[in-house]
Amino acid sequence: TPREAARGRCIKGRDSRRTRHRARGGAHHTHGYGRGSCAGVRLQALSALSRRAAAADPRLQVGDLVLDLDALRAWRAGAELRLTAQEFKLLRVLAEHRGRVLTKARLLAAVWDLQHDPGTNLVEVYISYLRAKVDKGAARPLIHTVRGLGYLFEDKGDAG
Repeated sequence: TPREAARGRCIKGRDSRRTRHRARGGAHHTHGYGRGSCAGVRLQALSALSRRAAAADPRLQVGDLVLDLDALRAWRAGAELRLTAQEFKLLRVLAEHRGRVLTKARLLAAVWDLQHDPGTNLVEVYISYLRAKVDKGAARPLIHTVRGLGYLFEDKGDAG
């Protein structure tokens, strides 16, 4: 569990003196919420728990686009979109990071599990596929290119 993991990381901290002190049953109080502090580790564990609780809802919505994360289905303005598994995965990553620019490298890592650029236009091709299915005929596009940076997924009509 995250709580046990937090305790384990706390005991196995970087400071060997603290580890020996804890092993003898002594309490150790940290000052601050740094990365290696017990309080910092506990905050990270609580953050992970809250993310999992938020992820319990199997639907993700951006504007008039709805993704059912359990059934791997998507709808735009009430019409179901016919997406391949890779297209759905890319759309999900974009929707989960709505409002933030995602670089090509980040998309390659998140969708295709590639840690390096294979030197192809894979991302551009799949973004094109998604635009044809998600944005075609829609009043407002959701997929935006940020020149020189990457891709932004947001409903510009919801801004403000």
